[in-house]
Amino acid sequence: MLDELRAIAQTGLHYATDPYDRERCTRLLAIATEGYSEALDLPEPEVRSRLARDLGYVSAKVGADAAIFDADGRALLVHRSDDKQWGLVSGWVDPGETPAETVAREVEEEVGLTVTAIELVDAVGRRAGTEYGPHAVVSVLYLCTVAPGPIVINHESLAAEYCEIESIADWHANHESLAYLARDAWRARRGAQSHNGDGADDWDRRYTDGGHTLWSGEPNPALVAETEPLKVGSALDVGCGEGADAIWLAQQGWAVTAVDISAVALDRAREAASSAGVQVDWVCADVPSEQLPAGPFDLVSVMYPAFRHTPDDDAIRAILAAVASGGTLLFVHHSFDGHHGHRPAGFDPADYVQPPDVANHLHDGWTIDMHDERARIRPAGSPGPDVPDVVLRARRTS
Repeated sequence: MLDELRAIAQTGLHYATDPYDRERCTRLLAIATEGYSEALDLPEPEVRSRLARDLGYVSAKVGADAAIFDADGRALLVHRSDDKQWGLVSGWVDPGETPAETVAREVEEEVGLTVTAIELVDAVGRRAGTEYGPHAVVSVLYLCTVAPGPIVINHESLAAEYCEIESIADWHANHESLAYLARDAWRARRGAQSHNGDGADDWDRRYTDGGHTLWSGEPNPALVAETEPLKVGSALDVGCGEGADAIWLAQQGWAVTAVDISAVALDRAREAASSAGVQVDWVCADVPSEQLPAGPFDLVSVMYPAFRHTPDDDAIRAILAAVASGGTLLFVHHSFDGHHGHRPAGFDPADYVQPPDVANHLHDGWTIDMHDERARIRPAGSPGPDVPDVVLRARRTS
């Protein structure tokens, strides 16, 4: 009732021009202030100061909350300095800012990490009252991906760490319910991937079945051919598997970061790199559900990926964003046109990102140097039929 009374008073003061109406609205606001002061055990001057910040038509305040999970389903939580309780990274939406932008800004400020909001989980209303204060709030909750990096807290937090939600007893405001909502969304997203056969567990099983390496251990000929004229720099190998391409790039002098969804494949890649005497930064991540390592990179190589289409083409956008100005994108896949014998049972290439899909995103600021079908020369010992490749090589010009 106090919130409604305050809203009537402040909205009236915003629109009313008659002095008697303004006097009545001022009195209503004073009554609301007295009520808040008594209910919240706050001095009236402090309540007046808080309410004075709301100008114009009074509506609920809008906050944005970041839900970030590690591979084990633990949520990134902060131990807040203000009330000594735990919660999601969150903050008020500034004027001229979208809630997704707020999430990215708040996470960077509070814990020093770079995130991208990938899914709107919910918008949750919270009434004003003795428990939360004199403002109604709408919390916009986003599921986020996070780039690798250390957690660095600022003055707003006493600590920040990945926690099991069930282990937290002292929650800030309504953040416990927000955390559970977000975890349900995170689990549903991972479950959909697993159901499609594209999840981490599925790929780990593929690499484990048979007890031997899945690939030849030799670099893909398309990578060797297309990178030969390039100036050596930083490289990102997306979907690196057991690491042959990444190791070869490192041997040519590239500073390589390699990403794959399978921990089993990366363990083999690390062992192979150690035997080869090269250094590669190996990252276990699921593209696009988890953010790519921080770049940008002079070369982004994507060989025969298994990225399902999403409504926003998240995987394509993430890959393009990783390419530095003047850098090269190399995206290679099988040509499935007329080669139905290469399709596993139940596999539909239309479900997955192909080179033409990527090319359709290359507009201003990109030059396509190669987009063609060519015969595939398989590395010695590589399984599979000799089907052509579709090779897309493009340069970022701005």
